This record gives sequence, C-alpha cells and structure tokens, in this order.
Amino acid sequence: MGKSKVPDLSGTHIGSEAVRNTCQYNFQLTYECAIISAMDKEQRREKWRSLVYKLGPNSVWLKEHLILLIAQSLSSAVILVLSFLSFKTGIGPGLAAVIALAVAILIATGLDAVADKYEAFLSENEISLADEASEVKASALNTFIARATSLTQRKDLDNEAFSEVLSNYLVSAACQSLSGGTRASFYQLKGKRGRRELLNPVHDVQGGRTDQSQTPFIEQNSPENTIWHMLGRPDSEPQVVECPDDRDGVNWEKVHYKAYYTVPVKCGNKVYGILSFNTDMTGSISASQQRILLGMARVYALSKLMFEARARR
Repeated sequence: MGKSKVPDLSGTHIGSEAVRNTCQYNFQLTYECAIISAMDKEQRREKWRSLVYKLGPNSVWLKEHLILLIAQSLSSAVILVLSFLSFKTGIGPGLAAVIALAVAILIATGLDAVADKYEAFLSENEISLADEASEVKASALNTFIARATSLTQRKDLDNEAFSEVLSNYLVSAACQSLSGGTRASFYQLKGKRGRRELLNPVHDVQGGRTDQSQTPFIEQNSPENTIWHMLGRPDSEPQVVECPDDRDGVNWEKVHYKAYYTVPVKCGNKVYGILSFNTDMTGSISASQQRILLGMARVYALSKLMFEARARR
C-alpha cells in the first residue's frame, strides 16, 4: 500500500499559527487512526497494545499523582470561563486557546484510559505468572512424591543407599520448585542429644549458582545454635529469614543469597535432618513456597519411615 500524505495546512489562512498547528496535529492524529483502522483485527490489537506499553508507565505515574485529573479539571474550568466571558462581553476568548485546552482534555482523558489499560495488562501478566509459578511448584512436589514412592518399593538398596538417592531427589525437587538463583541443601542428622551433628550436606543449585555450603553443625561446639532448638519444635514453626536480618549471625556481605528458609525433616519425634533452601532474591520465598518445601520435607520423612519399617520385617 502506498504511503499517503498527511494534508499540509501551512498555506491556509485559519487565523493564527497556533490554530494551524493544532489543526495540523488533529489531521495527523486522524491520519494515524485511519491507518490503524485499515489494519486487520490482530494488527490493530498489537498496535494499540504497543502504544499502551509505551505510554503506560508514565501515564500511571501521572494518574497516581492526580496530574491527569488536575489537567482535565483546569482545562475545563478555563474553557468555561473563556466561553462565559465571550458570551457576556463579546470578547473573543481566543480560538487557539480553546482548541489547545480542548486537546489537553482529550490527551489527559486518553492517557487516563491508557493508564487503566496498562494496569489491566500488568494485572493479567501477574495472574499469568502466578499461575505458571504455582504449576512449577506443584509439578516439583508431585515429581518428588512419585520418585520417593517408587524408591520405597526397591529391595536392592540398603538404608545408606536409599538415604543418598532420596536426599538427591529432595534437593533437586526443592531447587526446581522456584525459578532464579536457588540452592537447596539437605543435612542428615547423626548422633544423640548433646552430641548431634549435621555434616556433609547434599546440594543442588540452579540459576547460575555454583556455591556450596560446607558449614558443619556440631552440637558440642555450638550448643546455643538455634538449629538444635528447631529440631525439637513443630516443623511448621520456622520462618523465612531475609537480608538484612542478622538472625543466626549471617554475614550477608559474604554469602551468595539474600533469603533462606530452613525446616526440620521429621515425622513425629523421629528427626532425619534439615532441609535448607536459599535464594538470591528477597521476597521470593512466599508462603506457598514454604508450604511446598515443608511438604517435600514431610514426604522425605514418611518415605524413610516406610523404608525402615519394611526393612525390619
């Protein structure tokens, strides 16, 4: 399709340069709208969506600061005053000013609509992303349940081999339950109260993370560590710790994560260890994410209990 030429009003005598420029703008806008209306439905939708995304952020800012409302109100008030003066005194209010203010109202109204549309787009995207994240979490948990259930049926594994495979399944599923730079570690508990140890963790990482924690937890060396208290408490009690919270003495400048969640892996009074999960973004370990990780920890404990019970028969 050949490129149409926008009408040029520069040579006409409409009264003033401001009026000519305003009319020229209106013709340009009409021309653009005509081009868009000539597109098919899908092209029009994409064109408007592109326009909304370009103007959206600034429009939302203007709307939030009441600038659009002020522009509409002031422009309407000025036009009303000028029209009243023209009617009462016969003095022309200035056609250019009236047209300019009318255009200002139209633009402010349009930007207000753009802001509403942009916020609707963002809301739709947030819902879509939330649904996608929920599917990822559910898929990771279901995969771990299926693997753990299958593993408990195997008769060719001793307790140590079973624990090693199940631990790898656990940290892999935990990492896959959340996108981004995550690390999951499982520490197996050994020893009796007063001499307990959490050593040699099994790790998995994703999102570019390569760090691995080798921090040992030895009760005789640090009996005041809150981790020993946590092992004896309900597994639903632990909370997410985020930077800059200095709980547990974490030096945030020296670690590769910004938030972590540690939950005991237990079934009743039988404690098997801890699952520690961290991420490089604050705010990403949501309540639903905590429930998924807690569910995985419980599946691990139940699987171990079932395997041990079967081995005793």
